[in-house]
Amino acid sequence: MTISFDTFMKLIRKSVELDPWIKETGIDGYGEFMIEETNEVIEALKSSDTENLKEELGDLLSLWAIVCMLAEEEKLFDTEEVIKRAIEKIKSRRPYVFEDREVSIEEAVRIWYAAKDKEKAQKNGISERNQSGFQK
Repeated sequence: MTISFDTFMKLIRKSVELDPWIKETGIDGYGEFMIEETNEVIEALKSSDTENLKEELGDLLSLWAIVCMLAEEEKLFDTEEVIKRAIEKIKSRRPYVFEDREVSIEEAVRIWYAAKDKEKAQKNGISERNQSGFQK
């Protein structure tokens, strides 16, 4: 059986539209749930429990999708924006994969952290500009 991402997202959308608990919890209420599920993923990884890992990753994915749908309802952003940014990060942090270029583990790690540092610097620059009205 093939299960698609679209089918999954339609199921989540229906849940967000009709489940009173999701509505009552609201987007701000999902932080603790995500921490809890992330910790359960970590425990499954540490214990090499593949079946539990699949279950916990599914729970975390479901929470991610619920938060995205709630954000869409509140007109904060849409899920495609989240996915687009994730794709951009993957390409930025692992450019050698898309250039069909082999690198050592050390170089891969260096490229990863250089990209993260660049992202952080750009993010901080934007934050500073937004706070003061002028770019520092």
